[in-house]
Amino acid sequence: MNKIIRQPKELEERLKQQIELLDLACDNFDNGKEIAWLTIATIIRILVHDTEKSNSLLKQLSLKDINFFNTARPLKNYQNNIYLGLIIKFIGTLNDKVKDPVLYKPTFTSDFHYNLVDKTWISFNDWREMIIFSSPNWAKLSRKQLVLYLSNQEGGAHIDPKIDKDYDVFRHHFSGWMLIIQAKHGKINFDNIPVFPSVRQIAFEFKETLKNAKII
Repeated sequence: MNKIIRQPKELEERLKQQIELLDLACDNFDNGKEIAWLTIATIIRILVHDTEKSNSLLKQLSLKDINFFNTARPLKNYQNNIYLGLIIKFIGTLNDKVKDPVLYKPTFTSDFHYNLVDKTWISFNDWREMIIFSSPNWAKLSRKQLVLYLSNQEGGAHIDPKIDKDYDVFRHHFSGWMLIIQAKHGKINFDNIPVFPSVRQIAFEFKETLKNAKII
């Protein structure tokens, strides 16, 4: 099969399209359609993930040699190996008559917590390989692993018949019984799991990265 090389101008147009799709997915997520994590993870994979057989769109445009925005809290500050580096816990009204959702949220959604983050600019490899999850049973995930598990195993690009064990810890165990809070009327489970707001925070970092590099 004969193929022709895409011209740089066409690649730039494809980048604009992917960024627009990422913006739409992030807007949907922020407006309560959490399922948009599928699109967010898949677009980030398209833009930055390289394999032996394919190059990411940023690599094709020679745009990966830039500083990436890091908002992960330092892992060394956390005890008992419980670490959720890109998200916060949101607890609303809790009493006998009212119970607001108890949620994990992206850090950028809270001015108070976001301002406490020691923001840094790091290389792409450091950014993608940085641990953003750690559990008491030593399960760990990096940004790269989380994006690939969501896009490659959970339905972004395809659905695998098997799920990685470390990812499964954060997909299920952290959805309630492992991380709980105390209220007057007993224990309350979180109403979501941490992986989806974490990928939303990754998208926020990525957009800030492109803005800082004047790519968008």
